[in-house]
Amino acid sequence: QVIRDGLKTKLPALSGNLELPGQYLVLTGNDSRIGISGKLSQSTKERLKEWMKPFAREKYGFIVRTNAGEASREEIEAEAKKLEEQYLHLLKTAPYRTCFSALKTSEPVWIEMLRNTYTADLTSIITDDPQIYNSLEHYLKENDLQNLSKLRLYQDDLLPLYKLCRLEREIDLATSRQVWLKSGGYLVIDPTEALTVIDVNTGKYSGKKLRRETLKTINLEAAKEAARQIRLRNLSGIILIDFINMENKKCVMMCEPINASRPYCELYSVYLEEIQYYIGPYQIVDGQSLGKPYKQVLKRLQKIEERLLTMSY
Repeated sequence: QVIRDGLKTKLPALSGNLELPGQYLVLTGNDSRIGISGKLSQSTKERLKEWMKPFAREKYGFIVRTNAGEASREEIEAEAKKLEEQYLHLLKTAPYRTCFSALKTSEPVWIEMLRNTYTADLTSIITDDPQIYNSLEHYLKENDLQNLSKLRLYQDDLLPLYKLCRLEREIDLATSRQVWLKSGGYLVIDPTEALTVIDVNTGKYSGKKLRRETLKTINLEAAKEAARQIRLRNLSGIILIDFINMENKKCVMMCEPINASRPYCELYSVYLEEIQYYIGPYQIVDGQSLGKPYKQVLKRLQKIEERLLTMSY
């Protein structure tokens, strides 16, 4: 199974542990555990865990998705049986197929996006393509009948849907290196082979208050926009955000929780002065710190990371 497409010089990533995703569940091959989404409340987790007990197997397991919190027991059980049938069918037919045969292909991107959307927050589904509309209608009738009424075919020759939603402008913004903020500041996004760097700049923003308040305003707005751009551009791997330094040298500033659809995203700005407070103004060269033992530096950096993880969850 292809778990990650090839990108530039990187080859696609393959796995022998099959995963079959559904709207409420994900069947995981060679893993007998039953996992529950961490975004659900404790009472909901216990209820879903009880519902999934009859589906405990030795050769495969399930991951219960966030969408399952709004589903009935009958819907979850029906999907579990459907995924089981698909998985067993694959195992049964695979030995008799020739090498490099495609046993199962992924669904169209619009079906996959709808399946991965948290349906409780869904207000409408609009398309101007009759083929896509028929495909979505068929999927909703079979898998999500309660959201069928939200599907709508947009038809207006004078004002196409892409112009109504200003898609051309959004695409230009999504591919632009520079992103302006409402306050007058801006972000500079530079993706490289090793990591993605997002630099925050004050730009045209001068502010009528103290400099400290000015920088705080820009950093807060930049944190929200950075989270949006990360999801919009589908950025992954190492992402370094260079916020504007504040005057407080021992400050770890927690930005406002950002609801970028789902999952929730919280960004933290850890300023260079805070890191230097622990490791000193030295660089690590060839595994050794110029002034303090490398292991001691590593331990203190790990403590900072553990503290940030505790703050974010």
